[in-house]
Amino acid sequence: MPRVYLTERYMMDNDTFALPNGTYTVRLHFCETYEGVTAAGERVFSVQVQGKEALKDFDVFKEGGGFGKPVVKTIAGGAVTDGKLVIQFVPNVQAPEINGIEILQ
Repeated sequence: MPRVYLTERYMMDNDTFALPNGTYTVRLHFCETYEGVTAAGERVFSVQVQGKEALKDFDVFKEGGGFGKPVVKTIAGGAVTDGKLVIQFVPNVQAPEINGIEILQ
């Protein structure tokens, strides 16, 4: 398994990145590695990029097809006009988690 999936952040509500104004693509890396999640529906959350819903009711276990299966989601067109790119995580079931974030211009 690639190293990015060996650690995670969880229980966060947002990440803010200082960036020059412009349009960015955000690549989000997920992998369900918490042994307490053993089936689809046990961790569900939504993700917003720059205030726009990017992933609704996202279930890493379900999307990846099981425990320890990486999922990469690419969100294009994140427009930065105030020097900040904000990614928000909204819990539904359990706390949100993420393994890696790439920001590409």
